[in-house]
Amino acid sequence: MDSAVRFSDFKGMLHTQSHRKTVISEGDSWFGYPASMVPVSHTGTNIIDHIEQTHLFNIFRMECSGDEAGAMMSQDQRHRFHDVLSQLKAISKEPDIILFSAGGNDIVGEHDMIHLLNRWTAGMSPADCIRTERFELRLEQIRLAYRELILFRDEYCPNAKIITHGYDFPIPTDKPACFIFGTVKVKPWIKPYMDQKGIPAGAIQQEVVKIMITRLNEMLDAVCASTSNMVKVETTGTLQSGEWRDEIHATKQGFKKIADMFLPHMDEAGAAPCLIADSIDSHAGA
Repeated sequence: MDSAVRFSDFKGMLHTQSHRKTVISEGDSWFGYPASMVPVSHTGTNIIDHIEQTHLFNIFRMECSGDEAGAMMSQDQRHRFHDVLSQLKAISKEPDIILFSAGGNDIVGEHDMIHLLNRWTAGMSPADCIRTERFELRLEQIRLAYRELILFRDEYCPNAKIITHGYDFPIPTDKPACFIFGTVKVKPWIKPYMDQKGIPAGAIQQEVVKIMITRLNEMLDAVCASTSNMVKVETTGTLQSGEWRDEIHATKQGFKKIADMFLPHMDEAGAAPCLIADSIDSHAGA
């Protein structure tokens, strides 16, 4: 749908559902696991789907699967984000909440992960498998994207609460992502590139991923600690092994668990509570 039409519909929702909090969501597949690529009955395939189902928020959705943090805050996408905030300001409306999911895609995948790994030789520790200088540079690039978001918030909607999240520890696997009843398959984002570098499968590969995700989460913690009205939802350890749909995406139930962790933070934003506890109870029974 054309973005102008989507924003027009959003303005209508702001008018008809004025009691709801106003939210902008921007991010990667944890927010926008592609509904167009899964059966219609599979609503709830990402975090924002579950938050929408509470019917407590007016959400303008900007996320796109596969987006990297740097891309979200540069060139066309940055301009689009700027335009949305400007249009809201023009109608004397500010978002209560900005939801932001970014950083995971900057590390995984064929264009990123393989360049962050050393070739395995006998005796290497999991930490030795990581190209430290390149990986730390990548974390700095992600951090700068978050800083760009914070500057936009401070300029256009200084009272908006930024809510982001850490990432749980994915499990490297040969299992592809499957869409449209398995007729479309996408190869894994992690294990093939560790295999190319000769890193032994199993515990060592999993520990390499754990180190990388831990460093990403620590960087996000530092950004939030130095920024007012910004919080990171702590998701580490939330997903059980059976709650991963593929290497980097949760199942429907897994994403619901994470979405429910966002709701108390969203309830605290803005001027009035949203009866979050009642919504979680009704959502759980749906």
